[in-house]
Amino acid sequence: MTETLFELAGGQAGLTRLAEAFYRRVFADPIMLPLFRDPDEDHAGRMALWLIEFFGGPAVHTRQRGGFPTLFSAHADLSISDTQREHWIEHMLAASKEVGLPAEVMAFWVPHVYFGAQAAQRHSQR
Repeated sequence: MTETLFELAGGQAGLTRLAEAFYRRVFADPIMLPLFRDPDEDHAGRMALWLIEFFGGPAVHTRQRGGFPTLFSAHADLSISDTQREHWIEHMLAASKEVGLPAEVMAFWVPHVYFGAQAAQRHSQR
């Protein structure tokens, strides 16, 4: 039996580690801080829910937070710059490497990192 991407990524625990590693980087980056009204909110926890669902785990993000429409609205009016978009990508790729996402997962994930960063930037201009 073949493992799913969710399982290969470490399941709930592995994807929670990814979100935590990402936000450690983001909150240490002065270029990224203006995007966050309240850095004390549970950004990593919310991202973990989204990652878990995105990689094929339980759809808790959709049930609790509303899924993609909520994700898009969270970025509205942020006016994400090209530099911030690039930093987001760099931090996510570095966090992915830090937590040891396997090559098979990275082959799936990397194009989505770039696409997601561009989509968030587009939605942030509205």
